Formats: sequence, C-alpha cells, structure tokens
Amino acid sequence: MAMSIFTERGGKAPRLATLETMADHSLIFLPDISGFTEFVHTTAVEHSQHIIAELLELLIDHQDLGLTLEEIEGDAIFYYKNKSIPTPDELFAQVERMFVVFHQHLLRYEQQRICNCGACCHASKLTLKFIVHAGPLEFISIKNEQRAYGATVIAAHRLMKNEVPNDEYLLISEGLLDNWRNRDIPFGSLEAIDGQSTYDLGVVNYQYYILSQLREGLSIPPPPTYEVSDQPLTSIERVINRPLPELYDLISDLNQRLKWSAGLSGLEYDPKRINRRGYEHQCLVNDTRLTLETVIPESETPTQRTYGERTTDAPFLAEMTSLFVLQPQDDMTHLCLKIYAKPKSWIGHLMRPILRRKLNKDLEISIQKLKVLAESLSSQ
Repeated sequence: MAMSIFTERGGKAPRLATLETMADHSLIFLPDISGFTEFVHTTAVEHSQHIIAELLELLIDHQDLGLTLEEIEGDAIFYYKNKSIPTPDELFAQVERMFVVFHQHLLRYEQQRICNCGACCHASKLTLKFIVHAGPLEFISIKNEQRAYGATVIAAHRLMKNEVPNDEYLLISEGLLDNWRNRDIPFGSLEAIDGQSTYDLGVVNYQYYILSQLREGLSIPPPPTYEVSDQPLTSIERVINRPLPELYDLISDLNQRLKWSAGLSGLEYDPKRINRRGYEHQCLVNDTRLTLETVIPESETPTQRTYGERTTDAPFLAEMTSLFVLQPQDDMTHLCLKIYAKPKSWIGHLMRPILRRKLNKDLEISIQKLKVLAESLSSQ
C-alpha cells in the first residue's frame, strides 16, 4: 500500500514512498487562476465567464508536456501524466511558458478592450499559480470512462489550499521532490522556499517559488492607431434616452445587432469572445458578405466615446468605416453615426451619390430601431 504524504498533526511528513517504487509514480499538474472567486462575485458575470474561458483555453493550447487533461475545475485545470515524471527543467519550462503567455494575454486584452464593465476593467488583476504533485495513481471506471482516482489525487487537491503568502507561485509537493531525489533545484533566479500546511489528514511539507519576477519586463506591441482624416460620406444624429455607458454597450454588443441594424440579414461571430479592438466578425448585407473589424479612433475626449467598424469588402470601395460617436447630454446620450467611404477607383467615385442615398435610408431605419430598443430596455 502506498504511503501517504500526510502524517498526524504536528508530525513530520514522511517520504512519499521508497525510491524503488517510484517508477510507477504519476504527475499531477494543476494550473489555477488566482483571483477567480472575487472576480466572479464582484464583476459582470457573463463577461467574467468569457474571460476565464479564454484564459483556460490559452493554458490548454500551451501545454506541451504530454499531459492528459482530466477535467476543467472552474478556475483550474486538472492534468496528469500516468507513470511518468518530467525532469525539473521540463516542468519549470512548462510553468514559465504558461505563466508568461497568460500575462501577455491579459496585457493584450487591457490594450484592446472596449468594455468598461467590472469584469473587463479588473481582468488584468488575475494571475496564476501551479500545484504539482507526484505519487501512485489509480483509476476508476465511470460510464465506461477511466477517471483518475485515489490518495494522490486527493492530496494534490488538498494542496490547493495552503499557507503560501502569495497569489502567484509554483508549489512542488514533497512527493515530487522525492521523485527528483534532489531538494536543491534552481528555477532561474527564483528562490525555493520551504513550506508546510496542516490538513484534516495531517501535515504536508512542500517547496514553493514566487513567480512574480517572471512578469517583470513583459510587454506587447501597442495596437495600431486608427485615425479618420476625410469627411464622412453621410451622417445622422439622435438624442437617445439612455445613459452613455449603457448605450455604448448596446451598440458594441453583437448579440443585439440583428435587432436594430437595417439591411443586415445575417451575422457570424464567436459568442464566447468579448468584442474588442481588432475583433473581426462576418455580416451579410444585401447578399454581400463583409468582414468587419472593430476599430476605436484615437481622437476621443474624456466625455466622448466612439465605437467603430471598418471593412475592405464593400463593393467599389477600398474601405468603409462606421463610427458611432457618443456624448452625454444630461441623463441621455447624443449619438452621431458617421459613415466614411474611400472609393477603390473612378467607378467608386461615381457610385458615391447612389451609396449615400441607400445609406441614408438604412441609417434612418437603424437609428430609429436602436432608439426604440435602447429606451425600451432602460424602462424595464
């Protein structure tokens, strides 16, 4: 019978097993997003779910230790590697890779986000910790599926609640250290710190590394700027009885677009991703399929917010851009929708009057439907 990593309270945790039996040991690897509970309880739940899902998918895409994904556990991923233990260098490289891409993603999201809800504003405060354990792994069959089971799995999950005084760290259990037969393992310039926690089953020893240093110097290229220099082809203005932040969210929410956009017969987008700067979606307008990119001009003022979409697929045009310029007006919002069109050739110049008439008709219908929708939502 495998020995437990736990001892009676107050005792010293023993070696997990003798070295002769460690050839059968398996790895448990648990990346865990820190700050998740507070994030969900204090922010917009729908957007927080989308942000966490993106981060979990990112961690899965950057796993290259040959681990088996057992389960997604809310804010954590349960991986194992059956009867195989990576070297310290392999494990540390995996931890660093996941930690760095995680924080690069959050930096990029902070640059690109257009939403100011609690979830989107506080996403940059999320971080990542890792619990890594090793021991004999058992399996149980449930509905013809093999699931990891036993004392090693229980021990790894107990270790997720520990005495580490930080939110971003790598915790290595004594069980894994025993497999490596070495307790003086460098992780770059990070220092190994001895720790111990007491659980209902007893006391466990471990080592941990604070990962904060890995974030120092991380940066990403700034998003491309977008400026409008020419005069709009056409524009329309309305005062809408809805506060500016709420109207902005309604306009930029692709889930609501078909309810008010005239001439739009179809829309394709990923409902799991939050609209942001550089995000692309497909729409069908008058039997023409267009790819639209979300753009935000750099010329905003402290009181003005602008949401834009541009396409290079419009017939006869090199580029067409729609800009929704919103400014507060008492408790309401002044909206100005401007359409910019750059002709592709002389034919495009000839088509401008026809395009303007068509756009004016669609814009009148769209803005009226948007006004009715916005004001009906505000009264609910």
